[in-house]
Amino acid sequence: MTATVHICIDPEKARSEIPNAVAGNLEDLPETRLGTNCIRPVTERKAPRAILCGAGISPEEFDRLKAAVKEDVVWIKATRGGLGVSPTAVGPPDPSVIANWMRRRLQEMGL
Repeated sequence: MTATVHICIDPEKARSEIPNAVAGNLEDLPETRLGTNCIRPVTERKAPRAILCGAGISPEEFDRLKAAVKEDVVWIKATRGGLGVSPTAVGPPDPSVIANWMRRRLQEMGL
């Protein structure tokens, strides 16, 4: 089963927190205090093996985040089209649509 180990909402925080977490520096918790690493003792925390980004992150911000991470991880970025959302739709899709789409991508990659 895949676990969500680290969650970032702010792109600026993500550029500092995610590279550290992926590199195995797991002492600091994410600012959001979300993810399974927040409930684990430091010795049981896990480094992320994949980075998933929602459709709301701009292509430029996605590229900046990728450039900040030096380790080899799987990158998955949702797009409105990939989620089956009309480009003219207003607002984000239902969170369950996003979660199911991301879960399928992870399964396809063996994670």
